[in-house]
Amino acid sequence: ADSAVRETALECLQDGQTQIIEIDLDDEVLGVGMPCGGKMEVYVEPFLPQPELMLVGQGRIAELVAELGRLLHFRVTGNSSAATRDDFPFADQLITDDTEYQKIKPGLHSYVIVLTQHKGDQQVIQAALRGAPRYIGLVASAKRSRLVVEYLKEGGMDADALRRVLRAPCGLDLGGRTPEEIALSIITAPTALARRPLPLRLPRMPIDRSTAVQ
Repeated sequence: ADSAVRETALECLQDGQTQIIEIDLDDEVLGVGMPCGGKMEVYVEPFLPQPELMLVGQGRIAELVAELGRLLHFRVTGNSSAATRDDFPFADQLITDDTEYQKIKPGLHSYVIVLTQHKGDQQVIQAALRGAPRYIGLVASAKRSRLVVEYLKEGGMDADALRRVLRAPCGLDLGGRTPEEIALSIITAPTALARRPLPLRLPRMPIDRSTAVQ
């Protein structure tokens, strides 16, 4: 019975879902081989870390992504030297003294969004890849995204690592034009990934294939 519960618990940690397992205590061959008899049901619920949404940079879109992240139950971290608490009232943590990006230390449940407006975006991505982020999204044009990825590859960055976690440009193509609509498109991938098991291939966003870096 212990073994059956342990195996189910590992499955639940992988897919994030609860399970109820039935254990037959009578069947000596196909059951668990316990002579006490009867049946037992065990409810297994995984306890997973709260996903972290790490926003590097500032501006109206960053502020709106932070607000959406809080509504969607992310732990929100803002990282910008010029940001104030008034800019990020929904952030759980605000980092303003990290000009060298040494405090960017994402873990397995971290989703990094780069909103630096081309000021240090390569350095932010390099810093994030020193950790173990599940996703890095670059908010930039397709042309700028291509230049950033080429720069990272030429600098020796592992192409497989970039392909595995980086989306540049990021966001689901909703046809949005307002900051609110753009923020909604940005938060889609972290939300989808946070609700799915590890490991997982990143969803392909229906954006312009002719110019996007995928």
